[in-house]
Amino acid sequence: MVKKRWLALLLALLMGMSILTGCSPAEKSYYSLMREVSTQKVFEDSGSYIINLTTLPASMFSGPEAMSAQTLSTALGQLRIEYRGQVDMNQEVFRYDYTILDNRSQARKGDFSVAYKGGMMYIKVDGIMNFIKEFGNPVERQNLDRIFAGVEWISMSDQELTGALAVGSQPGLTGSMFRQSSGQQLIFQKLLDGLVNDVYSDYSTSLVSQNGNKYVMTLQGRDLMDVFKSGAVYTINNIDKVSLSLQNFLTGLTPAEAAQLGLTPDARMQAMQGLQQMVTEVKRDGQSAIREIESMSAASEAEMLRVINDSAIVSSIEKTGTNTYQVTSRIHLNISDPAKPGDRLAGSFSTEQNIRTGTTVQVAIPVGAVSMSQLQAKMPRNMTVNIDSGAYTSSNGLLSNNGRLSVQMVEGRTYLPLRMVGESLGETVGWDQAAHQAYVVQNGQRINMAGVIVNSRTYIKMRDFEKLGFAVGWNDYTRTVTVQK
Repeated sequence: MVKKRWLALLLALLMGMSILTGCSPAEKSYYSLMREVSTQKVFEDSGSYIINLTTLPASMFSGPEAMSAQTLSTALGQLRIEYRGQVDMNQEVFRYDYTILDNRSQARKGDFSVAYKGGMMYIKVDGIMNFIKEFGNPVERQNLDRIFAGVEWISMSDQELTGALAVGSQPGLTGSMFRQSSGQQLIFQKLLDGLVNDVYSDYSTSLVSQNGNKYVMTLQGRDLMDVFKSGAVYTINNIDKVSLSLQNFLTGLTPAEAAQLGLTPDARMQAMQGLQQMVTEVKRDGQSAIREIESMSAASEAEMLRVINDSAIVSSIEKTGTNTYQVTSRIHLNISDPAKPGDRLAGSFSTEQNIRTGTTVQVAIPVGAVSMSQLQAKMPRNMTVNIDSGAYTSSNGLLSNNGRLSVQMVEGRTYLPLRMVGESLGETVGWDQAAHQAYVVQNGQRINMAGVIVNSRTYIKMRDFEKLGFAVGWNDYTRTVTVQK
């Protein structure tokens, strides 16, 4: 019962925080402008992103990975990305061009472009390779040079992109991306509109201020607890309104809208039942939960502040002309772990976006693009296995996966399962029942692999993968073996 109660309370808290701007006149105008911008279908877009990463948690990097921390800090310490793009959701086309600069010296570090037209995604990669290589070791840099030599643009069809996604993941950037994202956006907008107008019409956070046509939302770390408390209490006290709004949303979905959200009839029914259960739990235990929320001690707030320190979020929006908008945001992070003195994440992320609507969008198809399938054939294949836990990660071009496999130790030597490792790395593995022999087929030739059989599986010495053209490495610090081609 306690678990259900706090699950219900958590849901109520999340709902309260989802309407962070509240419904004062300034807050409603801020929300309305944000809504106006987010529902544009044809527009030009320009602006910048500024990353200022000053401190990384030391616990993120240890042992052989310590150099990665320095590399990451150097690459992202003062980074500015300027961009210009155009989008036509109706025609299902877009193009964005990006330039990466060192924000201190304004030196150009790289550039890239992304375009979509006719069911194909195009990515311009030749101008960003040197920047990407800053994050890699010498072997990785060498692989990048080999794979992308002479490549300016790469292309990826909807089918190739879908195939590169993990099984069960949502088809994000495929041919239906515009229809799907636009449709889902309108659906969620309907949900938010209902909550704002029917549930939170009397709620205000006092976070939004107005200066002429400009609206600014400011959330300081020191105010987070008060906003969280007030939003949770309001939501609990108005749980009937919340329930009615969500029920109206769920029952009002057309079959097409439900399909876009992945809601089957059974899933929609389960959502309705879960909503009713949540309301029952909140009604029964809501007042005691409110007393606990309101009595949260100053010590709890001080403890939270020791973690988030002076972190803050500032977001603004202004309609600068009939068809133009400016949206800015700045996230300042200063996160520390009281249990680990000196372990801190500090920095900031700022964005500026200038939008102009009512334009004509034209996107040309890049000439001479290399297909992703062609690129995939040139990409390295590798698997890393921890011999103590069996945890592994494998990469076969764009396809990657992770999990656990069985590792056998025979007379002090490490044996790995031939079929699982071989097939994960793109090899064809077979079994000759008559000869009681495992083998791998390469270039039409059969290569017999000797090993040990455990539970009807063939395991071979990790070094025997060298017979298949793989390089085998060992990291004594992490106790991992790497098989790579």
